[in-house]
Amino acid sequence: MLAHTCAHHSYQNMIQCLLLPQGLFNLTFLELSENRLSVLETDVISSLPKLQTLRLKGNKLSVNNVSALAGTLSLQELDLSDNLLAGPLGPKTLPALPGLRVLQLSHNQLTSVRQGALTGFTALVSLTLHHNQIDVLEDNAFSELWTLTQLDLSHNRIVAVSGNSLAHLTRLVQLDLAHNFLRALTSDLVAPLKYLQELRLDDNDISMVTSDALTSGTVLRRLTLAGKIQTDKHVSMYILTWSDTVWIFQQIQMAFQTCML
Repeated sequence: MLAHTCAHHSYQNMIQCLLLPQGLFNLTFLELSENRLSVLETDVISSLPKLQTLRLKGNKLSVNNVSALAGTLSLQELDLSDNLLAGPLGPKTLPALPGLRVLQLSHNQLTSVRQGALTGFTALVSLTLHHNQIDVLEDNAFSELWTLTQLDLSHNRIVAVSGNSLAHLTRLVQLDLAHNFLRALTSDLVAPLKYLQELRLDDNDISMVTSDALTSGTVLRRLTLAGKIQTDKHVSMYILTWSDTVWIFQQIQMAFQTCML
């Protein structure tokens, strides 16, 4: 027998309604990407008590359609990229998934990250948010994600990042902010992230680098700034000069030397 959530449509590889045989109690991996799913219902997801990986990329799921994921305590990897998730990412945008380690939310229509976003994701290690419409990271935006080591915010609309936005990410190792609209590299971004090893800032609008942006105490191993670093003196009063550029690379060298000690 089949457990179903709505009327069946006969599209080959274009599933609109989730139909699963009963008795899949031992299922740990479920791939449903690139279909037409717009609804998930609790009775179907709850029938998979050992599910660890759920891939739902490229469907038509909105924020209102993912509440059925609540209670999937065994889930470790969830891919909701390329769906219809829209609006701010807040504490209750997704149901709490305390065992989840990898969450992919790229290629959606998320507009900001609010204070305490993703409350209840206490084991999350990797969060992917690239290719959204995020322009604001509120203070304490990631305050609930103490275990996070990888954060991808590339290809968004972020103009500035305050230290309070990322300060709680004390275990962060990789941060990708490439392809945004950042205008400056300051200590507010780097200083709170004591274990940051890789920082990507390619293709931004960076025209100012403060003298304390990269301190000698950093453990940074990889820094990329390719692309739109301003060089025209008529563009901004805080344009990077040649000496600024030399200074950046001196700081990078110091970071490497510190890491080798």
